[in-house]
Amino acid sequence: MTKEECSEFFGLELKADINIEKKIQTYFESKGIEMPESNKKQALVPEGAIVLNNDNGTAPGFIMENEGRIIIILPGPPSEMVPMFANYVYPYLRQLSGEVIKSH
Repeated sequence: MTKEECSEFFGLELKADINIEKKIQTYFESKGIEMPESNKKQALVPEGAIVLNNDNGTAPGFIMENEGRIIIILPGPPSEMVPMFANYVYPYLRQLSGEVIKSH
């Protein structure tokens, strides 16, 4: 629902990405499981979004930019979200500012 709501907020269309769908299909095949039809929804990409690869699961993340506003969407499981943040989101945010991001 998050991806759909954020896309609607920015007025962006969701489009199927065949490459993401193939990656999801390959993930399930590697586990010896048939891909549920519901997982095809994960291959919908907000128009113009930066796609964040998920090296630990099926749902990709997204960075959506529109008129100076940014929305970052990450998968919920910590085993997927934490590495995605470290590998993609943190470097993205760092390039936007000359400042250093610190968190405790």
